[in-house]
Amino acid sequence: MVGWRPRAPDVFVASVRMRCLQPLGELQRRGLPLELFDRDAPQRYSAVLFSKCYDDRALAEAKELRRRGARVLFDLCDNHFHVESMTPRLQKRAGQLKAMLEQVDGLVTSTPALAEVLKAQLPQPRPIAIVDDVVETELPAPWRPLRARLRAGKELKLLKRELAADRADGRTPLVWFGVHGGPYARCGIVDLERIRDVLHDLDRRHPLSLTVISNSRGRYEDVVGGWSIRRRYVEWHPATFLPALRDHAAAVIPITPSPYTRCKSHNRPAQALAAGLAVVADAIPSYEALRPYVRLDDWSSGLAAYLADPALRVRDAVAGGAFVRRRYSAAAVADQWQQVLVGAEGLAARVASAGVLRPRFAGGATG
Repeated sequence: MVGWRPRAPDVFVASVRMRCLQPLGELQRRGLPLELFDRDAPQRYSAVLFSKCYDDRALAEAKELRRRGARVLFDLCDNHFHVESMTPRLQKRAGQLKAMLEQVDGLVTSTPALAEVLKAQLPQPRPIAIVDDVVETELPAPWRPLRARLRAGKELKLLKRELAADRADGRTPLVWFGVHGGPYARCGIVDLERIRDVLHDLDRRHPLSLTVISNSRGRYEDVVGGWSIRRRYVEWHPATFLPALRDHAAAVIPITPSPYTRCKSHNRPAQALAAGLAVVADAIPSYEALRPYVRLDDWSSGLAAYLADPALRVRDAVAGGAFVRRRYSAAAVADQWQQVLVGAEGLAARVASAGVLRPRFAGGATG
């Protein structure tokens, strides 16, 4: 039996859903011997995958598992080795992360760029597998906390009315979505400052609106509160996120360059394409596979073309959506995890040899 150990099985955390709960559910439906790690029965497992989890408790569990003879695997999908402003809390986490790396028999990561960072940080060579993020076409929608669920439903109804009014006024509704920010580098809602002037200029020629779907109204007001374009904030909730996203025409994804953001995965532009949206974004390595379907580093002319030509938006979104649903579906990504965790050449069976393992995605090309 292989155990999967996230920080917590919380559907509100994207990395937990995309890199644990979604693939785990698919693999269990296939009858494979995987389950969420049972802390009360560590003796059940021949291998345990710690998913972005390296606090003191996780480290103690990893040490005990190794003492029992189990293999310890570790999945990391963000460059937590890069910290722009070190604090005592982040200093402690850096120490915990380095201590966890000393316990692992193999690693999994989401991008080749992050795999290279991991290779440089390992105290001794270990095999590294690159596994894609799942693109979510549906989300679990817990009713609790009830107040948040009801509030999200009201916000979605209001959003749909406002977007209908935008369209009646001849405006093209754009959307930015993601977490409001993070402690490791400049990212999140503040990235929108990179395209403020472009959006205001284009709004005079091609009227638009901007919706921000995130988890901090305060941060939204700090960054976007003084803008003159038509804009609105919607709180992210799993029950309403995908319906809200699908009601827009195009997603804008500016990115502030840094060693942290360079290692990010494809998940935001791929998610937007899967939802039927055109995409304009700053380029990072993981977005290159999507280049035929999105406009990268092309804000003025690329976004202007999408605003002026709805047929062009639809054409790119349809083609890109088909691509990402094939390449990054739960089934395709579960194929990758199956090779990594239970395949004959996977990490759980080949910890003696270091190197990068690139599982194949559904369709036959290398992922």
